[in-house]
Amino acid sequence: MTRTYLALVLAFLLTAAAGCRKKTERSQPTIGEAGSRRLAPPVADEVVRGSPPAPDAGQPPPAAVSAAPIKPSQTLEQLLEQVTSRHGCNRVMGCPAEKGLLAIGEAAVQPIILRFKSMQRPTYQKFHLVRILGQMGHPSAIAFLAELLDHPHWNVRTNAALALAEMNAASELKKLKRLLRKNRKSRDFGFVYALAYAVQKVGGGGGKDLLLEALSPQRISRTNWGYTKIAVDAVAGLGFTEVCGSLAAAVMHNDIFLKKAAIEAAMVLDCRQEAVLAAIEKQGASHIPSVRRLTEKALELLEN
Repeated sequence: MTRTYLALVLAFLLTAAAGCRKKTERSQPTIGEAGSRRLAPPVADEVVRGSPPAPDAGQPPPAAVSAAPIKPSQTLEQLLEQVTSRHGCNRVMGCPAEKGLLAIGEAAVQPIILRFKSMQRPTYQKFHLVRILGQMGHPSAIAFLAELLDHPHWNVRTNAALALAEMNAASELKKLKRLLRKNRKSRDFGFVYALAYAVQKVGGGGGKDLLLEALSPQRISRTNWGYTKIAVDAVAGLGFTEVCGSLAAAVMHNDIFLKKAAIEAAMVLDCRQEAVLAAIEKQGASHIPSVRRLTEKALELLEN
């Protein structure tokens, strides 16, 4: 009896030990399982808070991933791959590879156009290709950018208008003015503000009132931050100091991108009004490191 009892106890202990080993083994993912699981992203230095991006602006970039450095020996194709990758080009970290494309010059225009046409999904990287064409400033891109003014996606036609403005494309002034007249009262605010900027920049006039209205406190509180940021960048580029009194509302906005654009505009326009300085000073307590750094820079410039 004793021997039988001891045998049963020993069998029970061995079975329990085996079960524990199997449970432990199951708790550890295999190489295949680990590779297929979505890993949580690392904590970012920049914690972006605020209102959502403008409609159809594409998926937000991975803020915690640093853009890959650019090597002088990189080819055009490699640069295009980085510019169209979320890891190599995003709203937070920028697009270092665009410098390489700009250095290549006109030879990169057609490859950029072809890459744009090959990208089906509406993403930040696709839209940014349009802006790169504007930065290049080569006349060979003007016809393509003018066609994009009629594109069905607001972000494409908006960036096309901004690119033509950066190029001072006088040949497209007539079309830009016609589209501005047609869309002045529409709710396609991003496109309207971009057209207003382009018409003013190229030399036609007629967009200043729209840009000033865009930065009234009432309009800032009602309009998507992505559209308002376009207007902020535009007035800074055009030197409209009349907006200084309204920039305080943009500085106090809860969106990080609009807030930083407004602080930068205040520096460019040398806005020293008490309300603007007070709004900027409050950003010194921000939990966003880049906002604190920009605030310190702005106060050092504007208070001296």
